[in-house]
Amino acid sequence: MNKIPYLLILVLALLFGNTAMAQNRHIKAGDQAFEEQLYKEAAEYYKKGYKKLKNTSDKKVVAFKMAEAYRLTNELRRAKAQYKRLIRYKVHKENPEIILRYGQMLLMLEEFKEADVQFQIYDSLVGDDPQAKIAVECIKFARRTISNPKNYSLENIKKINSKFDDFSPGYQDNNYQSLIFTSTREEAFGKDTDGWTGEDFSDLFTAKIDRKGDWGKPEILDEDEIINTKGNEGQAIFNSRFSRMYFTRCFTSPDRPCGCLILQSKRSGRDWEEPEVVDLGSDSSTVVGHPAISEDENTIIFAADFDRGYGGKDLYIATRDSKMDAFGRPKNLGPIINTKNDEMYPFLRDDTTLYFSSNGHIRLGGLDIYQVILQEDTVYSEPVNMGYPMNSPSDDFGIIFDPTQYEAGYLSSNRTGGRGGSDIYSFVLPPLEYSISGAITDDYTFQPIDGMDVLLNGSDGSERKTKTIEDGSFSFNKKQVFPDTEYELVLEQEGYFRKIIKETTVGLDHSKDFQLEIILQRIPEKPILLPEILFDLAKWDLKPQFEDSLQGLIETMDANPHIVVELGAHTDTRGNDEQNDILSQKRAESVVNYLILRGIDPGRLFAKGYGEQIPRTLNKDVKKNGITFPANAQLTESYIDSLPKRQQETAHSLNRRIEFRIVGKDYIERSLAERGDTSDVNIQLGDKKNRIFFKKPQNKMYEIDCAINGYNNKVVYTPLTNLVTCSVEFALELLKKGVIKKEDFHGNADDLISAGSIVHKSVFTLKDFRLGNKIIRHIDVYVWHGSMYPFFINEVTLKKFGEPLIDEERFTITFD
Repeated sequence: MNKIPYLLILVLALLFGNTAMAQNRHIKAGDQAFEEQLYKEAAEYYKKGYKKLKNTSDKKVVAFKMAEAYRLTNELRRAKAQYKRLIRYKVHKENPEIILRYGQMLLMLEEFKEADVQFQIYDSLVGDDPQAKIAVECIKFARRTISNPKNYSLENIKKINSKFDDFSPGYQDNNYQSLIFTSTREEAFGKDTDGWTGEDFSDLFTAKIDRKGDWGKPEILDEDEIINTKGNEGQAIFNSRFSRMYFTRCFTSPDRPCGCLILQSKRSGRDWEEPEVVDLGSDSSTVVGHPAISEDENTIIFAADFDRGYGGKDLYIATRDSKMDAFGRPKNLGPIINTKNDEMYPFLRDDTTLYFSSNGHIRLGGLDIYQVILQEDTVYSEPVNMGYPMNSPSDDFGIIFDPTQYEAGYLSSNRTGGRGGSDIYSFVLPPLEYSISGAITDDYTFQPIDGMDVLLNGSDGSERKTKTIEDGSFSFNKKQVFPDTEYELVLEQEGYFRKIIKETTVGLDHSKDFQLEIILQRIPEKPILLPEILFDLAKWDLKPQFEDSLQGLIETMDANPHIVVELGAHTDTRGNDEQNDILSQKRAESVVNYLILRGIDPGRLFAKGYGEQIPRTLNKDVKKNGITFPANAQLTESYIDSLPKRQQETAHSLNRRIEFRIVGKDYIERSLAERGDTSDVNIQLGDKKNRIFFKKPQNKMYEIDCAINGYNNKVVYTPLTNLVTCSVEFALELLKKGVIKKEDFHGNADDLISAGSIVHKSVFTLKDFRLGNKIIRHIDVYVWHGSMYPFFINEVTLKKFGEPLIDEERFTITFD
């Protein structure tokens, strides 16, 4: 928990305290206990002393001390009551942090609505305090993550847990069938009461799974008081050979007041050598504990409250050249991990992923478990909250993973529903399994399409192919569809429009069978009517509100790069024939020009103005303006003249239309340079190939120029990623500059975007993305917390521009 705000207590005492309080023996005893961090004792003394106080100023000071004591012993409801009392006393006007503390208790008690109110009040009182912003975000995060739980399954290990505190499990052999853990149960050696918790001092215990798969009765680690003593022992971890144990011991003797150190002891069979202190540069009063050890034992990560830290307890790292050497000076892991509050209980997985608990980052309530990527002594990613149910509004900490299983292990939590204070829980994430199946139907005959090629292309570079069977169905099984991968289903058959369907398993934390019902459209011989596009009288400018009517055509042409289309514009029968021919031609050209702006190759587009030459024939009943026109009606001038006057204008409007028809199916794309077009991004005029330049690469990362929705920027191509990703900051910059909009995000943008942040793995779509002289469209980008660079593209995306030839001497990429 946090370091005690002595300064705040001192301020309250100076503001409100008087001599009557100083003469109260219970309060004096409470102050002594509080100073020695014996918070359970302090709370009891303050409770007795408070009853004898008559002066309101004295009551304010003692109520605050009681609130802090209850908070630090996790008695949330009692702490809440005291903070609420202080608010009634209006103490928050001098010390707004009272409001923050009150809101935090409400958050941990899952009273989200009232907690949100208090955090908003605190924000209005202090203005620029980062804690206020974090508190408000905590409410949003808690609501969002509880309503969208991860797929982890947790189980209370009832045969291990007691009515006391049981926490911080660790494996004690290479079968991973037995645990060592910390407990304050009655069997512990230390029979005195810990003044902080009000329970016995903690010791280390063990428990094993028997042949039947049941947990046996926990036993004390050793009975010789070599490891366990009358003080507090806990948070133990073994080296990779399970021959040496590192653990925490907190001393209670007068010459070591409340100090904690990390010790190590060698095991031989069931015997233990006398523990030795791991020298990490701490003094007798410093709290140092919670060791995490690397595979080779030459790196240790631990929690400490050194003066050079960022706030409460911070995480530090120390290294050595060999196990025979002493560790060097510890290095603070820095502000990406450490906050002004507490970071504790580290666990190092595969020497690259660090798990820890914190009450200083955006969280559900108390301590939450986070993970970061670690390379040597450098943090390479922002902390990622493990979400609900791994975390809860209570304290969650002391996580370990079983290296023999996919995603399983144990953690500690004092969440509601446990047996005692803190309990040990097992967790497992069932293997994620995905499949994609569907059925394809002809849009004209409504019959299944047999023998059709179905391609499945993954962002990981994978390619799968199958054919539909007699009933039009197809499937890709769990061995063909993988987690964290974007997929494109490509459906292609002679005589049909090619269709591309996108699915993704990125961010899915539960198994899923994607089931698709697909209707495939035949390539028609007759013109196809586009959704209504209206022009002003005698005008041909395409209005912005009708641009969306062309979106379907754009998607069809994107999916079918070899078709050539004629855009035909028609007028009604009124007016001069020649004028109508000219007007319709300009309207057709206006549509073509818009499609070119959206990246369609001009060579695939033809504009044709038909004027009033071809009246529309209705292929079905059409209802407009409350008037129904029958199927097969031909809207000739004579037919319209025969209609009642009030229907004639509507009939004329049906003749004014834009249609397209397929006039070619074998178009071969030409580069912009071949067509004489120019671009401001690395264009080489006269060169038939698209060539771009990059900076000197580092670690297979190539920085190149690009344009995002027309906005010039930089992007890093790397074959080391499967996705297109960007940092939170970059996505926020694009939003701020209007390059992307909230509507471009998948899902409800209001749930994804908050002040200064965007939810991890949120997805937005870029309409246009250009490298060199070529544009591709509809690129899905994942917002990635802790991204090393603002914007990354993967190999699959790069190859959409053509087969890349990378010349590292000339720093060029040329696309064939």
